[in-house]
Amino acid sequence: MLPVDSSSCRLKERGFTIIELIMIIVLISIMAAVAVPKFGNYYNGITVGSAATKIAADMRFAQSRATTTQDRSRHRMVDATHYEVLYCPDSGTNFDSVTCSCTVAWAYATDPSSQGNFQVDIAADFPGVVITSPPGHCIEFNALGVPYYNANCTDPASCSISAGATVVIQSDGTSKTITVTAETGVVSY
Repeated sequence: MLPVDSSSCRLKERGFTIIELIMIIVLISIMAAVAVPKFGNYYNGITVGSAATKIAADMRFAQSRATTTQDRSRHRMVDATHYEVLYCPDSGTNFDSVTCSCTVAWAYATDPSSQGNFQVDIAADFPGVVITSPPGHCIEFNALGVPYYNANCTDPASCSISAGATVVIQSDGTSKTITVTAETGVVSY
C-alpha cells in the first residue's frame, strides 16, 4: 500500500482576487451599456405601435359611427397630443351637401370606454408619443364610410372627391404612419 498524503486530497480554499472582481464588474458594465439603449428602442417601438393601434381604432370608430347612424362623423387632430371624434347631428337635414358643411355645431361622439365626450389625450396613455400631422386636420366619413380629408376643419371638405389621409406619430425617433385609403376608407398602419 502506498501512503496517502491528506494535504494533496484537499481542494485549496480560496476566494476571488480583487482583479478578478474588477474584471467581472467591467464586463457587466459593458453588457449593460450595450443592452440599455436597445431596450429603449424596443420600448419606443412598442409604445408607438400601441398608440397607432389606438388612433387607428378611433378612426375606425368614427367611420363605423357614420355608417350606423347615417350622421357624418369626423376624427379631428386638435394638437400634437390631442384628438377628438365628432359628428354632425341629424346629418340628413343638418348637412349641406352643396357646401359640404354641417349647418349646426358638430357634437362630440360618446367615448365607448368612458361614456363621456370622445376627447383623447394620447400622451396620457402613451408618454412621449406625438402626432406630427398639422393640428386642426380632420378626416370626415359620410354615411357610406367614405373618407373626406379636410385640411383645417374650418373650410368644408370636398363633397365630390373622397381623399385618403395619413397621420404620422412618433416618439424618440421611432415613427408609425396611419393611412386612410381614398374611396374605401380602409384604415391601416
